[in-house]
Amino acid sequence: MQLFTLIRSCLAAEMRLLNAAGVGNFNGFSNLISNSNAEILQKINVLRNRTQSTAEDIRKMEEELESFALQYHECQKITAHLQQMITQQNSQISNSNATKLQKQKEVVEASLNQKLAALLQLKLALGDKLKETFQLVAQLQTHVLDEELIKWKRDQQLAGNGANFKSNLDTIQEWCESLAELIWLNRQQTKEVERLKQRVPMVDPPVVADVLPHLLQEFTQLLSTLVTSTFIIEKQPPQVMKKNTRYVRYFF
Repeated sequence: MQLFTLIRSCLAAEMRLLNAAGVGNFNGFSNLISNSNAEILQKINVLRNRTQSTAEDIRKMEEELESFALQYHECQKITAHLQQMITQQNSQISNSNATKLQKQKEVVEASLNQKLAALLQLKLALGDKLKETFQLVAQLQTHVLDEELIKWKRDQQLAGNGANFKSNLDTIQEWCESLAELIWLNRQQTKEVERLKQRVPMVDPPVVADVLPHLLQEFTQLLSTLVTSTFIIEKQPPQVMKKNTRYVRYFF
């Protein structure tokens, strides 16, 4: 009788330990999922702020271009006036005015060269910033598609064998929609910088390659990959198909 009581006590203690271990592991797994979700949301917010900052830089570049255009127009007027004075009859007054105009022209041209150099640096900085943004978005998209979405598909398959399945597909869809928005905005920003660059004769330094054309292609490919990878079977169909029942989901 004492042996039976001892065995029952040991079994009860073992069961308590197993239950405690099971609960602990489950909570740890839940915390892991929660941390992963929070990390993805944080990265999305960082990318949104970064995209907004790029938009402000582009507005600054456009303002600088407008200022350059106005000053360039002024320089053309001075040059035309100077040429007109040179062709006129030579006199002491006209020579004096021509000298003043020549100095004014030199000052304006120096200012234009400074503005052009600043515009080139701004364009190069925007190219580097957009390139880094692309890398960050691509890394996040790889994580969402190759880890989170693949895990969802694997859990869905296991659910067919009776495993518990708590779907987070709506959350994954929100992530993918945010990624699509970020990719599209940065793609448009890349096109805008390329358009602004065409307005002035900016020549890249010999050792610096123009990243914008290739970057535009990469953003386009990234968006295409996102769209094609998010066509999924939302619910595995039964053996007997039902009418008017949807089993697939398009994120976009």
